[in-house]
Amino acid sequence: MKSILLFLFGLLCGVQSFAQNGALYQIWYLTSYEYSSDSFYNILDITPRTSPYLEIDQDLGFTGIICNEYAGLFSYDSSNDHLILDDFSPCLCGTCNNPPQSHVDFENAYFDMFFESILEPVAYTIIYETPGDESLILEFATGNKLYYQNYPLSISKQNLVQFDVYPNPVSDQLFISSENLQIERISIYSMSGKEVRRLETKEKSIDVSRLHEGIYFIEVTSLNGKSIQKFVKQ
Repeated sequence: MKSILLFLFGLLCGVQSFAQNGALYQIWYLTSYEYSSDSFYNILDITPRTSPYLEIDQDLGFTGIICNEYAGLFSYDSSNDHLILDDFSPCLCGTCNNPPQSHVDFENAYFDMFFESILEPVAYTIIYETPGDESLILEFATGNKLYYQNYPLSISKQNLVQFDVYPNPVSDQLFISSENLQIERISIYSMSGKEVRRLETKEKSIDVSRLHEGIYFIEVTSLNGKSIQKFVKQ
């Protein structure tokens, strides 16, 4: 299921409605990814530094650069409300010369996510943060996830907040686990995009006992930035 947080979710039904929402059609800078059994990787941890991006056009064609260039094409499935990855092709055309092994390993993982998902559905979430700042999450049928933002990475603006939540699934108290995390705000959003809880707090837990059963997103904002995780209320 495609989900969009405006913080409202749902990029509308039908091709015409979909085309009227221009949020998807822009350049997205990769910030992190989950690959192979929920392993989480922060792009800022890759050395030497790299700035991979994905640019999506209005016809849902896309291009980008990891070390090598790549291109592909999505289509929109209005019946099921998600994208379909119709085509993906890297271009080993000389733009990436003698890359360090860290870049080779990262690029292989990134390309594999697309190769493994050709002709498969791709769920996406667009998160509207402060005016002009947006984030994109692509979730493949394999469970792999790519996290992007629409502004270039920098240490000052994008110190990605890394955290885990437990227990997950949860019935009452949801706890946040992260080293040296100074929380400023916790927000919870439903799959429909509605903000159902917001706390200006430094506590590393939140009471979710009154939430209905289902899937939710928790956004944690700290002095270092913000990040989002998914949890299940049971």
